[in-house]
Amino acid sequence: MVQFYFLTIVFLVLGALILLSEEYGEKFPTIVRLQHMVFRNQTNTIVLLVLTAVSGILKLISPINPGPVVLGDLFPAIALISVAVFYSFEMKGLGAEAPMKEDDLLDDPAFVDSELVDKAEGFYYSNKKIIGYVILGIAFFHFLFPGAVLL
Repeated sequence: MVQFYFLTIVFLVLGALILLSEEYGEKFPTIVRLQHMVFRNQTNTIVLLVLTAVSGILKLISPINPGPVVLGDLFPAIALISVAVFYSFEMKGLGAEAPMKEDDLLDDPAFVDSELVDKAEGFYYSNKKIIGYVILGIAFFHFLFPGAVLL
């Protein structure tokens, strides 16, 4: 569907700009303002996270023609889902403003202490610039070649 194509391009460029804000923030202050607008509060971040993740999942299911029905737009869908994961890491950082006691965390059944999540978060933050360039490249090539299979 053309609507998901448009949303994919918008969310990919937005995610890439946010990831590259540390690199180009001094040159382009609009990128820093955009990042502050998105991460100003958790509601903005949650809305953007959900919209990006849903767009990524729907992009897997409904690619631009003539792609196959499933996995037709694989790279943009994976990029959207990875941007949504990055937003969740940023949202986790926003929640750090309200300190909790360790006993509260241990009593919470939803609390999971996972090394995999910590490794993924470390990977995102250490390779933020590279991931931003890759996502921007995927958005650029997806914009230029919308009917290319797996692109």
